[in-house]
Amino acid sequence: MAIPASPRIIAITGSPGVGKTTLCNSLSDVTTVEELASRMGALGSMCSDGAKEVDLEMMIKQWPEKVAKFIDGHLSHHLPVDAIVILRCNPVELERRLNERGYSQNKVRANVEYEMLGGPWQDLLEDERPIIELDNSSFAANLVSWLNEDCPNRSSPDSAIDWLSQL
Repeated sequence: MAIPASPRIIAITGSPGVGKTTLCNSLSDVTTVEELASRMGALGSMCSDGAKEVDLEMMIKQWPEKVAKFIDGHLSHHLPVDAIVILRCNPVELERRLNERGYSQNKVRANVEYEMLGGPWQDLLEDERPIIELDNSSFAANLVSWLNEDCPNRSSPDSAIDWLSQL
């Protein structure tokens, strides 16, 4: 995918299983929150749900001058990035994907509920950085267009995908 040369650092965020890594595999100059946390000594021990703890405060305090253009991870929108891409996924499809990954039923339910309630939007209600929300069924063309236009703010909590009304 041809991406314009821009100095921006862009978070690729969304609920686990929505397609962040799949999208990032088609981009260049990508790192993950986990890789950054490990390099900064901000990656903790394994939690009961199988995820490692990440000390976001430590990462923000130690934020390096040079970081990859894209940061992949469901916590990436908490970092000092210039713009945010929120990927969304139909909850029925998300549940199927998470079950295929072997997640516990509690973890599947928690992540599907998080997605149904808007995912990262809960953390971004007052955020003023440019944000675009993309349904994972059509994100590639929309993302390239957004990047080529220098990341205008195209999405807001008021315009967020409302999975609850579609179920």
